[in-house]
Amino acid sequence: MPYADHIVSLDKDGKITEQGSFERLNTSGGYVSDFDLALADWNYRPGKHDYEAPPKYTERQVDNSNRTEDDVQAEANRRTGDTAIYFYYINSVGWIPTIIFIISIIIFIFGISFPTIWVKMWAEYNDSHPNERLGYWLGIYAMFGGLALFFLIVSCWQLIITMVPRSGVAFHKKLLDTVLG
Repeated sequence: MPYADHIVSLDKDGKITEQGSFERLNTSGGYVSDFDLALADWNYRPGKHDYEAPPKYTERQVDNSNRTEDDVQAEANRRTGDTAIYFYYINSVGWIPTIIFIISIIIFIFGISFPTIWVKMWAEYNDSHPNERLGYWLGIYAMFGGLALFFLIVSCWQLIITMVPRSGVAFHKKLLDTVLG
């Protein structure tokens, strides 16, 4: 507001209660003066700020001198807890949907990665046999694109339509059983 040319203040019914420059309204004792804002500083120049990156997780210094047995055990549990969490989620979703999801993602990645190798093989073949079997090479290339798209849809369907609802139901059931038990 200190930098505005003209300020209009309205009450709760939409009627103008005060209007004018910031300097005049700030000294009038009305609504605008309640904000307790400083006057505009037209010559303000921000100082140079040197960015200092926070230390990376691997760079964190750990003081091992006063570690207890509980601290050592908690750190060991954190390292092994990741796979336990994955298995807990897989057990709540089911192994078959998880396997379908993983296989479809692998085929999708193959479908988007292998065409570069296919084009290289096509270029090498095209050096010795110019433009022969063009339909074959283009057809296989298009098949990889279609394969990737199809299995991307399958994996998204499996994740969004099957796995997420199943995990939600399983987690909420376990929570409800725990609370009621």
